Amino acid sequence: MIDASRRRASERNGMRHLIFSLLLMALVAVATSALASENEGQCNTIVASGPPEYAPLSFLSDGQIIGVGPDISRMVGDRLGIGVQVRNAGSWRRAVRLHEVGEIELLVALYRTETRERDMVFSGPYWREDTVLIMHKDRPFEYDRWSDLISLKGGTIGGDSRGEAFDRFLKQKLDVIATPLQANLVAMLRAGRVDYLVIGRNSMFSEDFEAEDSDLITHPKAVDSHEVYMSFSRKSPCSVHAEAFSTELQRLFRDGSVERLYKKWHGNQ
Repeated sequence: MIDASRRRASERNGMRHLIFSLLLMALVAVATSALASENEGQCNTIVASGPPEYAPLSFLSDGQIIGVGPDISRMVGDRLGIGVQVRNAGSWRRAVRLHEVGEIELLVALYRTETRERDMVFSGPYWREDTVLIMHKDRPFEYDRWSDLISLKGGTIGGDSRGEAFDRFLKQKLDVIATPLQANLVAMLRAGRVDYLVIGRNSMFSEDFEAEDSDLITHPKAVDSHEVYMSFSRKSPCSVHAEAFSTELQRLFRDGSVERLYKKWHGNQ
């Protein structure tokens, strides 16, 4: 009799715990939904920026960041009913830093890495590009694999990423100078202070490294190839739109809009 009473009491307690757990889960779900709705409501305009020397995807002209990325971000914003305001944040390193703290809510052109995942929610991809080596035509060198660069001195854009694996190799094995301006890198290469530049192929357009009369040449073998994304700051309430941005970016890629804009801006370089 006592055992039966204890069993019934235990069952009642178990039922109370179950009901309490279900109520708690329901409250959490409601709170999460309310927070998402509140954040979505707070995102009326997305403050965006991009690399100042990454033509034609994103570059600085007359004090403004323009190119494929800014245009595409506005197109997606229009489809979602959200304004996109593109600002010049200065150097790329500064733009990334402001993005990490949420002051810049959207970056319109960058690689996706595990390190960046900590502070960013990625949308896309919407493009793909090669990382290439630029060298002086009077000082060419053999290149087949990353280790061939160990004995040389290189240059790159500060704050840039060339993909998770190469970033790690660069940090651990290579002697590379990072500066905020591509013009400084080009000057150092021409002066012989560095042996090569490691940049995205898109960055070539502002300098036209492949012109016949150029004293700089592109090595025919790419260092690596990566997809280009947009990213929302995790500190921004607008990050709730990351998935919707991804969906629209994919649609614009499939219907040829990205390709058309790429050709348009490439022709304007």
